[in-house]
Amino acid sequence: MGFQDRDKPISTWSIDDVHTWLISINLQDAAEKAKKEDINGDILRTLSENDLKDIGVTLGQRRTLLRERDELLKPPSKPNPPPSLTTTTTTTISQPPTKFVLPRGYLPKGAPLTEDLKKLVQDNVYDPKTGGWIKRD
Repeated sequence: MGFQDRDKPISTWSIDDVHTWLISINLQDAAEKAKKEDINGDILRTLSENDLKDIGVTLGQRRTLLRERDELLKPPSKPNPPPSLTTTTTTTISQPPTKFVLPRGYLPKGAPLTEDLKKLVQDNVYDPKTGGWIKRD
């Protein structure tokens, strides 16, 4: 896309900015009509298909304009950082759970709690979502 002000908020675009943007997406006829109707960025944000029809923009150009405009109005997506192979993240919780249940099959029924298991239960909370233990504060 050749439009230079695409990083500028649409609401601040001038009539000429809108005109230039429309030309950059190959909508020359719509660009001329928008300029004639004094459509700036703030107006562009709320244009409807009926508004565009009223000023004589063809169906194909209306659809293209609205689709491209909606893409510009989307908040930028943040890329997910790649998982690190060398760092480990530990999550801690500030409140102990009100009820603690060992995962099914973790201990045979009636098995005694060993000192190691008692320590694990006292110092950590089992997270069923991840299937792991979370250290208490």
